Amino acid sequence: MITNMPETKRIALLLPQDIGYSRAVLRGIQEYAVARPHWIFRDAPPTREILEPLQEWKPHGIIALLFDQQVADSLATMKKPIVNTTSTLDLPKIPLVENDHEAIGRLAAEYFLQRGFRNFGFFGSGWMGSSRLREAAFREVVEAAGHNVSSCYAEYLPRPPIAESWVHVDRQIDSWLGELPKPVAIFAQNDVPAVTWPTAADNSGSSFRTKSP
Repeated sequence: MITNMPETKRIALLLPQDIGYSRAVLRGIQEYAVARPHWIFRDAPPTREILEPLQEWKPHGIIALLFDQQVADSLATMKKPIVNTTSTLDLPKIPLVENDHEAIGRLAAEYFLQRGFRNFGFFGSGWMGSSRLREAAFREVVEAAGHNVSSCYAEYLPRPPIAESWVHVDRQIDSWLGELPKPVAIFAQNDVPAVTWPTAADNSGSSFRTKSP
């Protein structure tokens, strides 16, 4: 007796594996895929270099962490189902599965307030969607409790450009940290900006700007 075999599906996973969040997404996909042995998965970073081979492969669907507008626009022209896993860019036409960034910001503020802090800082991107949502919710809870938040911004998307100098010393963040009243509780947008904090001797070369409350 001949039975109909399920149609093979090619699913592209465009997720940077050097980010813990993306690795967690991949683990979830792997668990889901166990029951779908007829699906074929290929993974690659969500960079412009992957666009040509991806079009040649003709995926049936794409799961991606979209932080490059050109990559997002090119994927949209392929007319394939896409799921975005980051709110870095404003992409209202692409379905988004993400964390609740406002809840994360509120939790961070409540955590610090419960421990008695009265001075607060925020360190993250000044324009990324996830960062803005986290900062706004964090600031709302802190200000409702009668305190202020001083913010410092670094743009990295989600890493500083590869060709950007690692030697150049940018003292703005050191100045920001030095001027904050102590003790201070600082909420970093996520682990990436948290590890880019420079010292007087060195920094990552990111572009920093400061903003007072």
